[in-house]
Amino acid sequence: MKIRIMRDKIKGGNNYGRWYVTQGDVWSGLYLSNKTGGFGGIGASDVSEFYFDTRQQAREALAKYKGVPKKAQKKRRAVKPKAKLFTAADRERALKNLRDNRGADVKGPYSMGWVACIELGTKWLCTDGDVRGSTIEHPGIESKRWYYKDKQTAEDALLVHFNILPKPAKPVVVPQPKVFGYSYLLDMYDCAPGVADDMELTYRFLETLVDKLGMTRMSQPFVIHGPTKDGKELYPEKAGVSAWVPLIESGVQIHSLEPTHFITLDCYSCKHFDKNVVLEYARECFKFKKYEEHWLERGKQYAT
Repeated sequence: MKIRIMRDKIKGGNNYGRWYVTQGDVWSGLYLSNKTGGFGGIGASDVSEFYFDTRQQAREALAKYKGVPKKAQKKRRAVKPKAKLFTAADRERALKNLRDNRGADVKGPYSMGWVACIELGTKWLCTDGDVRGSTIEHPGIESKRWYYKDKQTAEDALLVHFNILPKPAKPVVVPQPKVFGYSYLLDMYDCAPGVADDMELTYRFLETLVDKLGMTRMSQPFVIHGPTKDGKELYPEKAGVSAWVPLIESGVQIHSLEPTHFITLDCYSCKHFDKNVVLEYARECFKFKKYEEHWLERGKQYAT
């Protein structure tokens, strides 16, 4: 354990400005006694036993202690975290004991000696001293470095810090099976009149959608209208357009029927994409009232 000589900086305390020697953690470690010459716990009745008037006195006491043969020195026993899972009652009892044993030197909603849980906006901070003091790093994985998402997570960090709760284990990451690609199928009903027969709109829709998805076109979109003769539809019940844009990632195709105001779309890509981008842009362009959608994973055995 690292041994350090430190000065008491808590204003208003009986030992403010005096020096002490600590072994291990600053707040929960052992301290060098000026009476016995060995390390002991801070829970002694006479706290001044662990303080020295000058830094030189602390150095001399430490040098004298180091001169004692190692076999005669009392070694601090490592505290193993408890392996059992705490119930809610166990947790509250542990927090109460921690508050009682550590005192109340810092004013705050969850003061624990020189350590406190402080609410900052929507997050919580564990700090020793004021907010600008040093902090206890989050032992878990749910929040960023020093902050905690809620009060319970912050309190649990204190319990872990003082070896009352075991350090949480890292989650086991299960590798997801690889697939070849993804298909998003969108059927649009009751589209705005005229849009299912609009070649220009269909062309611009495919052209812009590819850019929104961050994909790469192999060529410009192809849009084909149903056959006509002398300006009349040869298949009026099938009036509409068919369109396709080839992509490096695969392709997007559309088929539409103007008589029933129906448009169906198939977006297929070997690159994962956000289907909501397709849905919202199609809603903007075709103004449909109802829709059905399906998301498929393609080629599930391709990687194996």
